[in-house]
Amino acid sequence: MKVITNDEKRLYKKAVKYLYPFKYRIVIIYLSTIISNLLGLLPILYMGKIIDCIVTSDLNGVKSIILKLILIYLVSTFFSIMETFFANQTINRMAKSIKDSLYEKIIYYKFSEYNIINHGKLLTTLENDSIVVSQFFINEILNTAIALLTLIVSIVFIFSMSFELSMIAIISFPITFIGNIIFGSKSKQYSNQSKSIKDRYYNFFKDTIDNIKQIKCLNIEREFRLKNNSITKHDSDVSIILSVVNMFSGLFSSIVTSVSEWLTMFVAAILIINSDLTIGTYVAFNGYLIKFMESMKSLLSVNITIQTTSVSLKRIDDILCIDTEELGKGINLENSNGDIVFKNVYFKYKSNNEYVIKNLSARFKKNTVSVLVGENGAGKTTILDLLAKLYKVNNGSIYIGDKNIDSLSKESVRNNISYIQQNPVIFNDTIFNNFRFVKNNITKEEVLRIISLVGLSKMIKTLPRGLNTLIGNNGHAFSGGERQRIAIGIALAKKSKLLLLDEITSDLDGKAEGNIIDIIKDVSKYCTVIMIAHRINSIKNIDNIYVLKEGFILAKGTHEELLKKCGYYSSLVGKYK
Repeated sequence: MKVITNDEKRLYKKAVKYLYPFKYRIVIIYLSTIISNLLGLLPILYMGKIIDCIVTSDLNGVKSIILKLILIYLVSTFFSIMETFFANQTINRMAKSIKDSLYEKIIYYKFSEYNIINHGKLLTTLENDSIVVSQFFINEILNTAIALLTLIVSIVFIFSMSFELSMIAIISFPITFIGNIIFGSKSKQYSNQSKSIKDRYYNFFKDTIDNIKQIKCLNIEREFRLKNNSITKHDSDVSIILSVVNMFSGLFSSIVTSVSEWLTMFVAAILIINSDLTIGTYVAFNGYLIKFMESMKSLLSVNITIQTTSVSLKRIDDILCIDTEELGKGINLENSNGDIVFKNVYFKYKSNNEYVIKNLSARFKKNTVSVLVGENGAGKTTILDLLAKLYKVNNGSIYIGDKNIDSLSKESVRNNISYIQQNPVIFNDTIFNNFRFVKNNITKEEVLRIISLVGLSKMIKTLPRGLNTLIGNNGHAFSGGERQRIAIGIALAKKSKLLLLDEITSDLDGKAEGNIIDIIKDVSKYCTVIMIAHRINSIKNIDNIYVLKEGFILAKGTHEELLKKCGYYSSLVGKYK
């Protein structure tokens, strides 16, 4: 039975890269620990000598040995402090390095990956598995090396003191080793299960918090509580089984080593009675035997540690192996002032065999406002997602000016786009820092000027800390209209040439909606605006209205023109007033 598979060996080799930045610290840690532990073995020998000196009334010998013990203690303590100091620092810094590399990978995933990946797994891998791996390479490997060194030194001492007693102690080693291999495989199995359940729980808990308003309005708290109880029960059951497996593993080792110790004690008594062994030598032998047994237990538990760490390494590798976006691949979009053109575009999601966009052709003129209307599922949001290069078309072409969007780098396209969604994302930071995310060197004077343009000056003046006010989770400290205005203001700060708006007025009252539409019209003097709207009344005065149905454009025109020539549009007007 293999302790570690070839695939796991590959994972460990890949993980070594995290050690390179700390190689000098690790050398200090290892040397300090080895010296401290080797010195810690000497007092056992000297304690036996002290007993023999006491038996022979050699007080000077006792004094000499005590002085040596004090010196050994001081030197050993110094190196022990060194090891603890550097080990704690290195574990935390290495865990940070792993977390940073994982976050960097996650933030650059292809957008389609976020729809299928387990978010709970991402959280637990970032928070827990990074620590497990760091502790393994800094603490566990070192502890194993120390245990092996202690084992060798202890064997040398106990064999030099009594061959008979040593042989009894050694016999227990292979028996315990076999038991730990068996228990180790079981431990890995349940450790895998436990981590998967925790991933599921984190995912469920995140969904609960993100959708708490809907849960309360639907009055389904009880259903969610029961589901929570089901997940936590499963987690508890598997954790109990895992602890039982580890308990029996420890119990098996304890029984074997205890029987070995009892036999050793009995044989030692016979040797002392027959004057073949001194009491001091037996005390020293027993001290080294304890060290030998502790080291053996530590070495035998390495298998379980390796299995647990292998699970964490596999989860980290799973995250690192997912494809990421190539943001810089392609040419730069230097002039984004041209029209936006769709030519015979087809698109479908990976999880769906049906095309969401079907042979769609359209021209969105620069520095104008264009509106997409249609039923849910008509493909409106998908059009905006394609423009943001979140997905790639299956067939057809999209042009920004005279450049095919496929030839442009994602980075340069997104630098020229601001995409505001129905529930605009405003980060849990100050108002001013939210503007700095898109323009790092923006001044407070510039922000105040933009705030005035979007009609928020009065609101900002009422805040005790003004622009330094914390927005809170998802900006819920502000009204829907205020959040939308802040989001539009951030887009203005970015000076985007293309503004994409996904139903940003759907949650606003008539007056607030009208104000937002007026702001959008003013903004279109400087950039091209493509917006999605459900409530037709708010967009009656916009000239470019595109009617979508089942993935293609059914008609285009002004409100009055569409009422005359498109019966489907008329039905939308009646439905979404």
